[in-house]
Amino acid sequence: MRIRSFLFIGILFCTATCAQAGTTGKITGRILSKEGNEPIPGANIILMNTGLGALAGVDGYYHIINIPPGTYTITVRAMGFESHKIEKVRVSV
Repeated sequence: MRIRSFLFIGILFCTATCAQAGTTGKITGRILSKEGNEPIPGANIILMNTGLGALAGVDGYYHIINIPPGTYTITVRAMGFESHKIEKVRVSV
């Protein structure tokens, strides 16, 4: 009896985890300078009006995960560079 209840709880947990998977999206990219197309390490990528964002790596790549579907404005900021806004970025599942 006890083994059945543990098995049931395990199956229920796996089902709940799988049901949540696939309900969010992600934004990924690379931050490069206009002059020379050099990566900009440490650039801040911010999804406006959310608590989400990322920091570009040494090679300029970044990833923002677990984003609810919708349309967003992204702001990119880095020391020594002007900030840049990208509007109407659509995220889907």
